[in-house]
Amino acid sequence: MSAEIPTLPATFSSFVRHGSYFLRPEGDALMISSEPGGEVRFYLRRRESGFTLDRAERSEDERLIMWSTSTEEIEKYLIVAIGEDVRTALGLGMLDGPTNASQLRDGLHVTQIADGTFAIQRADGSLTPGRFLHAGIAAPIYDYATTVGHSPQSLCDAYLTPDGAPLFTLWQPPHSG
Repeated sequence: MSAEIPTLPATFSSFVRHGSYFLRPEGDALMISSEPGGEVRFYLRRRESGFTLDRAERSEDERLIMWSTSTEEIEKYLIVAIGEDVRTALGLGMLDGPTNASQLRDGLHVTQIADGTFAIQRADGSLTPGRFLHAGIAAPIYDYATTVGHSPQSLCDAYLTPDGAPLFTLWQPPHSG
């Protein structure tokens, strides 16, 4: 059965360890869990049509986050999802990112496809492999959108730099006035 469990590269495991996450087989899944006590758990599973990623916190049930034909797309989403924990553990500032469709970088759009799911569409009309159930404010699809066009290594490198460059910028509080 363990041959059916998907894997992620050692570079991913090394990156998430900075944020006190670890990877281990759990039933039919690769579990990516925060330490201590597994407060946040992600489950990567192989399915007939590709791979799914579920998330659970504390004692709550798992809920589907995304699915894709590629583990690399799920890896990139996880780098962003866990990246703020990594930055916090390293004493680095929070990075800015989109929380709705109007904040996506030029050339990217959220689109609902024929099966009712949501994907990121590039300016050339092509769709990214990641699929999501929701596209409301602060939905996981917006974290995923920051990964489009970037390699897992370039995402890790940016999360480990003090200012998030060259892919990200530091979050700035809104100005009141």
